[in-house]
Amino acid sequence: MKNEHKNIDWHTGFISAIHLELADFKDYLEFHTEYPLSSKPLEIDCVIIKKPKDIVIDKNFASFFRETNIIEYKSPNSYLSVKDFYKVYAYVCLYSSLERGVLTEKTITFIVGHTPKKLIKYLESKLKFIVEEKSPGIYTVIGDIFPIQIIDNRKLSPEENIWLKDLTNKLVSSEWQNIQNEADKRKENSVWLKIYLDVITRANNDSFKEINNMGLGIVELLEEMGALDEMKEKGGKRRDLVIAKRLLEKGYPIDEIVSITDLEPEKVRELV
Repeated sequence: MKNEHKNIDWHTGFISAIHLELADFKDYLEFHTEYPLSSKPLEIDCVIIKKPKDIVIDKNFASFFRETNIIEYKSPNSYLSVKDFYKVYAYVCLYSSLERGVLTEKTITFIVGHTPKKLIKYLESKLKFIVEEKSPGIYTVIGDIFPIQIIDNRKLSPEENIWLKDLTNKLVSSEWQNIQNEADKRKENSVWLKIYLDVITRANNDSFKEINNMGLGIVELLEEMGALDEMKEKGGKRRDLVIAKRLLEKGYPIDEIVSITDLEPEKVRELV
């Protein structure tokens, strides 16, 4: 089971989850995934730019967004360390220098599958920051020149943050049911929904078998979207090609599709 989880593309699942979480505000947000900071492999997981910059995003974790928002995501079994904190902090400073943006108009969000107690202790004791849990799973870091927050996605509200909360390898049957209920409302975001369902199904193989035997409607939804058939393809290449084609139809640029699917640029161009 451990080896199976090594092959889960959690970052693609995260990008899908963040698109689903902020779907109501898509007209005001510009997403950049794996944003390159130099010719060498320095990349930010996700950059979200508000357009216009003064619009308020009425979402618990996004209401503190400023003009440019840097997000670092850690997969369920990963750890958010002090080293990670400084790395992303440095990325924000480098991003500001390259884009000539004002540092105070940036924010940092760390998303991790459990509360990083050692990091929080370090921020409070060494940097003298104040760390407060403003709402379940959302910790605000106070004391720097720009806003910083740490999100324990497993503690988030299932009513408000189902996509981020359930991006895990520990789903239970009730959570599958909640995903199905919400997915029925989100079919207009079928590309991101399909990617998301594919990731969590691969990551929760055992519990998926259980809900399959229980006959929950989520299985029918997966079949309807073609996700189960594509899961059976070796290497997932057919799945990636289908996703790439749908993203092209929605007008996504080739470089972003390459980032999401890991396909070669030539393969994506062949679909145009």
